Amino acid sequence: MEKQHYGGLEILKLIMSLMVVGIHTNPFASLPALNSLTSNGIFRIAVPVFFVMNGYFLSLERDKFLPWLRRIVLLYLLLSLLFSPLWLDTASPQDALLSIVQNLATGWHHLWYLAALIVAACLAYLGRAHLSLLLPVALLCFVAGIVLQAIALWNGNDFAHAIHGQFDLYRNALTVALPFLLIGMALRRRQTPLHVSLPVLLLVGALFVGEIVLWGWLSRNQTRDLYASLIVVAPVLFLAARQVQLNYRDHMSARIYYFHPIFEMAFKLNGKFGGGKVFLVTAVLSALLAYAIGKLKTLQGAGRLGWVRLIP
Repeated sequence: MEKQHYGGLEILKLIMSLMVVGIHTNPFASLPALNSLTSNGIFRIAVPVFFVMNGYFLSLERDKFLPWLRRIVLLYLLLSLLFSPLWLDTASPQDALLSIVQNLATGWHHLWYLAALIVAACLAYLGRAHLSLLLPVALLCFVAGIVLQAIALWNGNDFAHAIHGQFDLYRNALTVALPFLLIGMALRRRQTPLHVSLPVLLLVGALFVGEIVLWGWLSRNQTRDLYASLIVVAPVLFLAARQVQLNYRDHMSARIYYFHPIFEMAFKLNGKFGGGKVFLVTAVLSALLAYAIGKLKTLQGAGRLGWVRLIP
């Protein structure tokens, strides 16, 4: 099953990558209600959609899975090393070791996606003979993540206060990556492909927006990662995009996702934490860097550089 046959999905990946940039740069920071609806709401669909795509196209056959896993682990280590000046605690050798263990285990900033993907994919591989049983367990984990986030947002007792802001507790391999990865695999295994009509897409979208508005009101616009409706919205959006037949091949989205924090953090280190200009400049510079990396990959002799081959 070749990705290049799905131009609609390729465009969706690019849009989702830009949404991730929006999550981190808050283009509507000066408009709290709109920021809650977008950066704190609609844009949060991006990573679940990525996981559905990963599951749909990932092969669990040993001769295909293990080389894929090796490449993803090496890419994760490479990117962790690249961004290590931003997370490595050099106060003491003990602090340095602790920060390395913590950040590699959960993934710094946007790299949580790769850390969670590695763990979830390994769990799916180990349980590949029982995926139909593993999916309900994963869905229960997703529900647990929703409940933990709700408790943290409530922040009404000692336990809630202790987990408030601890995103890794409810946004991780078990609560997010595994459920959506297995949903993607389930969609691939279907004998008859599902078709999403426009009314269904609009209905699901309205459900998603309604939940975002509700949580914005209940949580007083605190940071939110998970929405219960994502378990339906992400696969429906994936299926809708899969239906779009276009002769288009994406070469930018993964690089934009992986490298946009270079520019995002440059702004934040200079006291600029969001806004339309920050978003626009970060997105444009990330796209230019993605294009430059693509050109580098085509240069004669670039293939001898191992790190270049790792970057999609």
